[in-house]
Amino acid sequence: MPKDKYPECTKINALQTELRTLRNFLTWLADEKKYEILEYDDGTVPPESNEELFAQFLGIDGNKVETERQQMIQELQLQASAQK
Repeated sequence: MPKDKYPECTKINALQTELRTLRNFLTWLADEKKYEILEYDDGTVPPESNEELFAQFLGIDGNKVETERQQMIQELQLQASAQK
């Protein structure tokens, strides 16, 4: 079996249902229950976005995902150049 070239992107794709559920839950909390998850009372922005927290919770390394995405883009650009 060939090694997965983009393992972190494969992982995030496999977790789309879970990510959607987490997003829907936060939307429901805000819209229906009028709750917001806040970290600070002084008006400053929390250091991590909801998406970053979701990734941590699901064991996804955002830096690896971004590196893999950049590799994919480079490969597609090389393929497109080779076809010209």
